Amino acid sequence: MGQFAPARATTLVALVAGTAALLILIAWGLRHSSSLAELGPAMAALGIAAASGWLGRHTASGRAVTPSQANNLLVTESAQLILNVDASSTILSSSPGACSAWGYGRDSLLARSWVDLVAGEDARAARQFLQQACERPPGRTVSGEFRIQHADGSLHDYEVVAANELTDAATARLVLSCHDISERKAFERELTRQAFHDPLTSLPNRALFLNRVEHALARSERSNTRVAILYLDLDNFKIVNDTLGHAAGDALLLSFAERLLSCVREVDTVARLGGDEFAILLESVPSLEEAERMAQRTAEALRVPFEIEDHTVYTTASVGIALAETHARDAAALIRAADLALYRAKGDGKARYAVYDSSMAADCIERMEIENDLRLALDRGELRVYYQPIVSLGDRQVLELEALVRWVHPARGLLAPSTFIAVAEETGLIVPMGRWVLETACRQLKAIQAQQPSGPPLRLSVNVSARQLWRTDFVDDLAAILAETAIDPAALKLEITETMLISRVELVRKTIDRIRELGVKLAIDDFGTGFSSLSYIKEFPVDAIKIDRSFVEGLGHGPDGEALVRNVIELGRSLGLPVTGEGVETEEQWRRLQDLGCELGQGYLFARPLSAEDLSSLLIANAANEPPVPGGRLPAPAQVDRGSVAVPPPDVTSIGAPASCACCAQTPMVGVAPQQMRRPSDTESSDVHRHRALNLAGERPIGD
Repeated sequence: MGQFAPARATTLVALVAGTAALLILIAWGLRHSSSLAELGPAMAALGIAAASGWLGRHTASGRAVTPSQANNLLVTESAQLILNVDASSTILSSSPGACSAWGYGRDSLLARSWVDLVAGEDARAARQFLQQACERPPGRTVSGEFRIQHADGSLHDYEVVAANELTDAATARLVLSCHDISERKAFERELTRQAFHDPLTSLPNRALFLNRVEHALARSERSNTRVAILYLDLDNFKIVNDTLGHAAGDALLLSFAERLLSCVREVDTVARLGGDEFAILLESVPSLEEAERMAQRTAEALRVPFEIEDHTVYTTASVGIALAETHARDAAALIRAADLALYRAKGDGKARYAVYDSSMAADCIERMEIENDLRLALDRGELRVYYQPIVSLGDRQVLELEALVRWVHPARGLLAPSTFIAVAEETGLIVPMGRWVLETACRQLKAIQAQQPSGPPLRLSVNVSARQLWRTDFVDDLAAILAETAIDPAALKLEITETMLISRVELVRKTIDRIRELGVKLAIDDFGTGFSSLSYIKEFPVDAIKIDRSFVEGLGHGPDGEALVRNVIELGRSLGLPVTGEGVETEEQWRRLQDLGCELGQGYLFARPLSAEDLSSLLIANAANEPPVPGGRLPAPAQVDRGSVAVPPPDVTSIGAPASCACCAQTPMVGVAPQQMRRPSDTESSDVHRHRALNLAGERPIGD
């Protein structure tokens, strides 16, 4: 054995020298590379090639160590993941590190194709990678990223660097150095997922949805098929957030997303675009009717209530539909068209769908112009406060006034309230507008009381929007107005809706308590149109109830219509609260309210909303015991034939009046069973329907 000792020593020296050469190469590389991570696999491959070549040129005991022997010696002893393969990718040798990491025995790797270890979808790229390596000059490398299958079947990501040693007749191989990058790739995939998916529902987000619409449009061009988009919005979702909390709101969104997924085909895409807005991409749609049937399916899916944190929640959705074939071939334009159709569906009363047409874009432009002009209306002095009398049903004497707002536009003239109140609510302009109405009306009331010191003092009702009530400085503003105008706080009554009571309950409760401390009265407006009415009217300290006009309209049309009005009046009597019937338009309604025991009434039968000047004339007539009705001192209002109900065309509305009218609104609140989604009929979409909607504005303050 002693005769081989010098050979082993020489070999050891050679290995040390080879390692030193490798370290020198690495040090050189670090000075010329931005990071070690970029350098590693390439330098390993180059170092092995260089070290094996160096060993091949040295001898041990007078016998030459060939480059092939030197290469095999380094590979078979290395802890790195290294393979020697031939030009056809057959594995010639492997390092212990590769066998250990991948779970294969060394013998099981030999004579096996390296490409067979690569995941199927990457195999073609792996063959091209080896071809490129074979074409590189000696000493030059090529790199690529592949998924390699371990012995246990798991797939891992690797960066592979190949060095060409094929030109050396003694070596004739490619040296593959592999570096596990699974963690980095998983991190990159997660970043990509977060960038293109909604974090709550894991659905595609707006960016990914836009990309898929673009690809769908391109495919439809080639195949001559149709693409449609459904833009969906949960109706009254804000109420769930405000009453049950944001965790419950998130749970509702998750459940809604699952139901949408159950309605579509595998080829379709469901995305969450933000908040409570979702979208569905339908590919290869045979007709518009198919898109409409999809809208109906979503409505059917929502008919089953959601169970959220021990609460049963009913909700509906509004849907806008746009068909690419007829409206847009651009992805962004198609989504925008569906969004405009959604806006129309919500404006028509929610819980329905609307199909895009070109007039919607014009409506949107008009709305934007209204918003821009409305921002200047207060500064320009274009708003006016009108007053509608509230009378005693027994003798028709004026006891109260409700302050209403109208807008005299410099170019458009007198605008219907429905054209700007909803805009004011959505933009927040209702806050400064509401404060101005409150201050102006209080000053006018003070002036009227000074002119008519005798008799019972008039009371003033002013509608308050939810945005005003939610502001922490609202009560401070109210106190300042009372101090500036010097009116008796008990003469002022603020009207709020049931919906406002159940939104941000604790904040509203504290605000109401502070309002009561000032001595100001509170009334529940549009009573019966919300939900949990009885519980909330007992819980919150209010002073009056106003029956919504939609119930007053039902008087004289059967026992069901009367039953609800009777119940509300009896509730008010049991709680010691005066009740006002809104929207009294016929003598029959007036008489039935009297018979049922209602004390106060308001509507066009008694007087339309009046300017401050016309109001003075009416009050003079009222003081002289002349009835303030058409045929007295005021001209008879124009009438629109609507069966037995005569409705004059309105010109004013309450602060916060609803954009939709009682005749078409079908949006159930949370806790009320939803109605079947439907498309507006031709009649409802016509000028006749819009006229009816306008005729209901002016007497019905809006539920927020």
